[in-house]
Amino acid sequence: GTGAFASPIGNPTTLVLADELSAEAIVAAVKKGRTVVKLQGPEDPMVELTTEHGALPGDRVGVKSTRFSAKITGGKGQRARFVKNGAPEADVEITADPFVHTLVVSPEAGRETRVRAEVVIDDLPRTVTSHVFLTRDESGPESAAAAATEETSGCSTSSPSPRPLAPLAASVAIAASIVAVTRRLRRSR
Repeated sequence: GTGAFASPIGNPTTLVLADELSAEAIVAAVKKGRTVVKLQGPEDPMVELTTEHGALPGDRVGVKSTRFSAKITGGKGQRARFVKNGAPEADVEITADPFVHTLVVSPEAGRETRVRAEVVIDDLPRTVTSHVFLTRDESGPESAAAAATEETSGCSTSSPSPRPLAPLAASVAIAASIVAVTRRLRRSR
């Protein structure tokens, strides 16, 4: 675009997983970290991040290990990867729509492990989830896949995500809508 409001980075869009479609629920979900950011606009690929034990972005859970699943729609031909503690894991080609990329993670004792997923286009992140935070809990759940190997990465095209996000996701333009909702909440108090 051109003009005073043209943006070289597109029209970033934040999707928020809220318990209901209300200003209060959306603000609470943003504070919890239940978000996915599409950096160029709403047409970017979608990533739904879950764990086999039901954790969602923003959750803090204690586990021996867990399998992350990133269900990607609209990304065929692009790349997907997990980012663990700020370091990108190996990326994979998205070969189907939908596409599921998995990673088994065993957190280290005494250290929080944070994991998110992203779609990469032209070597740059295009869609980014918030983190799931893990701590080591020896009495916590363990991934069935962890028995075979300590940490693996895999892909599939048919596995459904354990808990669908789409029915509850409300698309919110990050700059305008969240500010407007917050202002409205402050005025109503």
